[in-house]
Amino acid sequence: MEHQLDEQADVIAEAQATIASDRATLLFANQQLARYAKLATDGANTAERWQQAEADVAARRAALQHDLDAAAAAQSSIGVLQSQGEEADGAIARAQAALAQARLNLSYTLIYAEADGSVANRTVEVGTYVQRGQVLFSAVPNQTYVIANFRETQLVHMRVGQPVTVSVDAFGGEATQGHIDSFQRGTGSDFALLPPENATGNFVKVVQRIPVKITLDGPAEALRAIAPVMSVEADVAIRPRPAFLARFF
Repeated sequence: MEHQLDEQADVIAEAQATIASDRATLLFANQQLARYAKLATDGANTAERWQQAEADVAARRAALQHDLDAAAAAQSSIGVLQSQGEEADGAIARAQAALAQARLNLSYTLIYAEADGSVANRTVEVGTYVQRGQVLFSAVPNQTYVIANFRETQLVHMRVGQPVTVSVDAFGGEATQGHIDSFQRGTGSDFALLPPENATGNFVKVVQRIPVKITLDGPAEALRAIAPVMSVEADVAIRPRPAFLARFF
Protein backbone atom coordinates (compact mmCIF):
# COMPACT_ATOMS: atom_id res chain seq x y z
CA MET A 1 0.00 0.00 0.00
CA GLU A 2 2.86 2.43 0.76
CA HIS A 3 4.32 1.68 -2.67
CA GLN A 4 1.02 2.58 -4.33
CA LEU A 5 0.82 5.81 -2.32
CA ASP A 6 4.34 6.74 -3.42
CA GLU A 7 3.43 6.06 -7.07
CA GLN A 8 0.28 8.15 -6.74
CA ALA A 9 2.29 11.00 -5.21
CA ASP A 10 4.56 10.89 -8.26
CA VAL A 11 1.50 11.02 -10.54
CA ILE A 12 0.18 14.08 -8.66
CA ALA A 13 3.55 15.82 -8.90
CA GLU A 14 3.66 15.14 -12.63
CA ALA A 15 0.10 16.46 -13.05
CA GLN A 16 0.96 19.64 -11.16
CA ALA A 17 3.99 20.16 -13.38
CA THR A 18 1.78 19.71 -16.47
CA ILE A 19 -0.73 22.22 -15.08
CA ALA A 20 2.05 24.77 -14.59
CA SER A 21 3.13 24.24 -18.19
CA ASP A 22 -0.48 24.55 -19.40
CA ARG A 23 -0.92 27.84 -17.56
CA ALA A 24 2.27 29.25 -19.03
CA THR A 25 1.16 28.18 -22.54
CA LEU A 26 -2.32 29.67 -21.99
CA LEU A 27 -0.77 32.93 -20.82
CA PHE A 28 1.33 33.11 -23.99
CA ALA A 29 -1.73 32.28 -26.14
CA ASN A 30 -3.72 35.10 -24.48
CA GLN A 31 -0.88 37.50 -25.15
CA GLN A 32 -0.80 36.38 -28.77
CA LEU A 33 -4.55 36.85 -29.05
CA ALA A 34 -4.28 40.38 -27.64
CA ARG A 35 -1.59 41.31 -30.19
CA TYR A 36 -3.53 39.84 -33.12
CA ALA A 37 -6.69 41.61 -31.93
CA LYS A 38 -4.88 44.98 -31.85
CA LEU A 39 -3.34 44.33 -35.27
CA ALA A 40 -6.71 43.34 -36.70
CA THR A 41 -8.25 46.54 -35.32
CA ASP A 42 -5.52 48.63 -36.95
CA GLY A 43 -6.02 46.69 -40.21
CA ALA A 44 -2.49 45.25 -40.04
CA ASN A 45 -3.65 41.68 -39.53
CA THR A 46 -6.16 39.37 -41.11
CA ALA A 47 -9.28 38.16 -39.37
CA GLU A 48 -8.16 34.59 -40.02
CA ARG A 49 -5.03 35.02 -37.86
CA TRP A 50 -7.15 36.54 -35.12
CA GLN A 51 -9.63 33.65 -35.21
CA GLN A 52 -6.76 31.14 -35.18
CA ALA A 53 -5.38 32.85 -32.07
CA GLU A 54 -8.80 32.65 -30.40
CA ALA A 55 -9.03 28.94 -31.26
CA ASP A 56 -5.55 28.39 -29.81
CA VAL A 57 -6.55 30.10 -26.55
CA ALA A 58 -9.68 27.92 -26.33
CA ALA A 59 -7.59 24.78 -26.94
CA ARG A 60 -5.10 25.80 -24.23
CA ARG A 61 -7.94 26.44 -21.77
CA ALA A 62 -9.42 23.05 -22.56
CA ALA A 63 -6.04 21.38 -22.06
CA LEU A 64 -5.56 23.20 -18.73
CA GLN A 65 -9.02 22.15 -17.54
CA HIS A 66 -8.33 18.56 -18.58
CA ASP A 67 -5.08 18.50 -16.63
CA LEU A 68 -6.78 20.13 -13.61
CA ASP A 69 -9.43 17.40 -13.64
CA ALA A 70 -6.72 14.74 -13.93
CA ALA A 71 -4.85 16.24 -10.97
CA ALA A 72 -8.05 16.35 -8.91
CA ALA A 73 -8.74 12.70 -9.78
CA ALA A 74 -5.19 11.74 -8.79
CA GLN A 75 -5.55 13.66 -5.53
CA SER A 76 -8.84 11.94 -4.74
CA SER A 77 -7.15 8.59 -5.42
CA ILE A 78 -4.84 9.36 -2.49
CA GLY A 79 -7.84 9.41 -0.17
CA VAL A 80 -9.14 6.17 -1.66
CA LEU A 81 -5.76 4.49 -1.20
CA GLN A 82 -5.52 5.78 2.36
CA SER A 83 -9.00 4.42 3.11
CA GLN A 84 -8.01 1.10 1.60
CA GLY A 85 -4.85 1.14 3.71
CA GLU A 86 -6.88 1.75 6.87
CA GLU A 87 -9.22 -1.09 5.91
CA ALA A 88 -6.21 -3.34 5.30
CA ASP A 89 -4.76 -2.37 8.68
CA GLY A 90 -8.09 -3.22 10.29
CA ALA A 91 -8.17 -6.57 8.50
CA ILE A 92 -4.61 -7.29 9.66
CA ALA A 93 -5.54 -6.39 13.25
CA ARG A 94 -8.58 -8.69 13.10
CA ALA A 95 -6.46 -11.50 11.63
CA GLN A 96 -3.84 -11.04 14.35
CA ALA A 97 -6.54 -11.12 17.03
CA ALA A 98 -7.99 -14.30 15.49
CA LEU A 99 -4.50 -15.83 15.40
CA ALA A 100 -3.91 -14.92 19.05
CA GLN A 101 -7.28 -16.46 19.98
CA ALA A 102 -6.44 -19.61 18.00
CA ARG A 103 -3.09 -19.90 19.78
CA LEU A 104 -4.83 -19.41 23.12
CA ASN A 105 -7.37 -22.11 22.25
CA LEU A 106 -4.54 -24.40 21.21
CA SER A 107 -2.78 -23.80 24.52
CA TYR A 108 -5.91 -25.09 26.28
CA THR A 109 -5.26 -28.51 24.72
CA LEU A 110 -1.92 -28.80 26.54
CA ILE A 111 -1.47 -29.65 30.22
CA TYR A 112 1.57 -28.11 31.88
CA ALA A 113 3.06 -29.49 35.08
CA GLU A 114 4.18 -27.08 37.77
CA ALA A 115 7.34 -29.12 38.30
CA ASP A 116 9.21 -32.07 36.80
CA GLY A 117 7.88 -35.42 37.87
CA SER A 118 5.91 -38.48 36.84
CA VAL A 119 2.25 -39.36 36.31
CA ALA A 120 0.36 -41.53 38.79
CA ASN A 121 -3.26 -42.53 39.31
CA ARG A 122 -4.19 -41.80 35.70
CA THR A 123 -7.94 -41.97 35.09
CA VAL A 124 -8.05 -40.91 31.45
CA GLU A 125 -7.34 -42.84 28.25
CA VAL A 126 -6.88 -41.88 24.61
CA GLY A 127 -10.22 -40.88 23.11
CA THR A 128 -11.89 -40.18 26.46
CA TYR A 129 -14.07 -37.07 26.64
CA VAL A 130 -13.24 -34.93 29.67
CA GLN A 131 -15.06 -32.13 31.42
CA ARG A 132 -13.75 -28.90 32.84
CA GLY A 133 -12.36 -29.45 36.32
CA GLN A 134 -12.18 -33.22 35.93
CA VAL A 135 -9.19 -34.89 37.60
CA LEU A 136 -7.18 -36.72 34.93
CA PHE A 137 -4.16 -37.93 36.90
CA SER A 138 -1.92 -37.18 39.84
CA ALA A 139 1.51 -35.65 39.28
CA VAL A 140 4.31 -36.82 41.56
CA PRO A 141 7.22 -34.34 41.61
CA ASN A 142 10.79 -35.53 41.30
CA GLN A 143 11.71 -33.67 44.46
CA THR A 144 11.35 -36.19 47.27
CA TYR A 145 10.48 -35.13 50.78
CA VAL A 146 8.95 -36.56 53.95
CA ILE A 147 6.26 -35.02 56.15
CA ALA A 148 7.09 -36.28 59.65
CA ASN A 149 4.54 -35.66 62.39
CA PHE A 150 6.65 -35.03 65.49
CA ARG A 151 5.18 -34.42 68.91
CA GLU A 152 5.29 -30.77 69.88
CA THR A 153 7.52 -31.65 72.84
CA GLN A 154 10.13 -33.01 70.41
CA LEU A 155 10.58 -29.70 68.58
CA VAL A 156 12.43 -27.93 71.38
CA HIS A 157 15.87 -28.34 69.83
CA MET A 158 14.88 -28.87 66.18
CA ARG A 159 16.01 -26.24 63.67
CA VAL A 160 15.80 -25.79 59.91
CA GLY A 161 18.81 -27.35 58.19
CA GLN A 162 19.54 -30.02 60.80
CA PRO A 163 20.52 -33.39 59.25
CA VAL A 164 17.97 -36.20 59.31
CA THR A 165 18.38 -39.94 58.77
CA VAL A 166 15.27 -41.48 57.21
CA SER A 167 14.64 -45.24 57.20
CA VAL A 168 12.09 -46.45 54.64
CA ASP A 169 10.12 -49.55 55.65
CA ALA A 170 9.78 -50.64 52.01
CA PHE A 171 13.59 -50.80 51.70
CA GLY A 172 14.05 -53.01 54.74
CA GLY A 173 15.07 -50.11 56.93
CA GLU A 174 17.74 -48.84 54.55
CA ALA A 175 18.63 -45.29 55.55
CA THR A 176 18.79 -42.24 53.36
CA GLN A 177 19.93 -38.77 54.30
CA GLY A 178 18.00 -35.50 54.38
CA HIS A 179 17.58 -32.25 56.27
CA ILE A 180 14.80 -30.27 57.90
CA ASP A 181 13.25 -27.92 55.36
CA SER A 182 10.44 -26.22 57.31
CA PHE A 183 7.89 -26.51 60.10
CA GLN A 184 4.15 -26.23 59.49
CA ARG A 185 2.54 -23.22 61.20
CA GLY A 186 -0.13 -25.27 62.91
CA THR A 187 -0.82 -28.73 64.23
CA GLY A 188 -2.06 -31.59 62.10
CA SER A 189 -5.38 -31.70 63.94
CA ASP A 190 -5.96 -27.99 63.42
CA PHE A 191 -6.07 -28.51 59.64
CA ALA A 192 -8.12 -31.70 59.81
CA LEU A 193 -11.52 -31.96 58.16
CA LEU A 194 -13.16 -31.96 61.62
CA PRO A 195 -10.77 -30.07 63.94
CA PRO A 196 -11.25 -30.68 67.67
CA GLU A 197 -13.19 -28.13 69.70
CA ASN A 198 -11.54 -27.61 73.09
CA ALA A 199 -13.47 -24.51 74.17
CA THR A 200 -15.36 -26.45 76.84
CA GLY A 201 -15.06 -26.77 80.59
CA ASN A 202 -13.75 -30.34 80.37
CA PHE A 203 -10.36 -29.58 78.76
CA VAL A 204 -7.82 -32.40 78.71
CA LYS A 205 -4.34 -31.50 77.56
CA VAL A 206 -3.30 -33.68 74.62
CA VAL A 207 0.17 -33.54 73.06
CA GLN A 208 -0.25 -32.36 69.48
CA ARG A 209 1.62 -33.40 66.35
CA ILE A 210 3.43 -30.82 64.20
CA PRO A 211 4.14 -31.69 60.54
CA VAL A 212 7.84 -31.18 59.70
CA LYS A 213 8.98 -31.18 56.08
CA ILE A 214 12.21 -33.13 55.55
CA THR A 215 13.88 -32.82 52.17
CA LEU A 216 15.78 -35.97 51.17
CA ASP A 217 19.29 -35.54 49.78
CA GLY A 218 20.16 -39.02 48.55
CA PRO A 219 21.25 -41.43 47.36
CA ALA A 220 19.58 -40.77 44.00
CA GLU A 221 18.61 -44.42 43.43
CA ALA A 222 16.64 -44.50 46.66
CA LEU A 223 14.93 -41.19 45.94
CA ARG A 224 13.59 -42.45 42.61
CA ALA A 225 12.08 -45.51 44.31
CA ILE A 226 10.31 -43.66 47.12
CA ALA A 227 6.58 -43.22 46.48
CA PRO A 228 3.94 -41.11 48.23
CA VAL A 229 2.45 -42.36 51.56
CA MET A 230 5.27 -44.82 52.26
CA SER A 231 6.01 -45.44 55.94
CA VAL A 232 9.33 -44.13 57.22
CA GLU A 233 11.14 -43.42 60.47
CA ALA A 234 12.99 -40.14 60.82
CA ASP A 235 15.84 -39.47 63.27
CA VAL A 236 16.91 -35.82 63.62
CA ALA A 237 20.44 -35.00 64.74
CA ILE A 238 19.77 -32.03 67.01
CA ARG A 239 23.45 -31.83 68.06
CA PRO A 240 26.62 -32.27 65.97
CA ARG A 241 28.00 -35.80 66.03
CA PRO A 242 31.17 -36.14 68.15
CA ALA A 243 34.29 -36.39 66.03
CA PHE A 244 35.42 -39.69 67.62
CA LEU A 245 32.22 -41.39 66.39
CA ALA A 246 32.76 -40.46 62.74
CA ARG A 247 34.82 -43.63 62.06
CA PHE A 248 31.96 -45.85 63.23
CA PHE A 249 29.36 -44.39 60.79
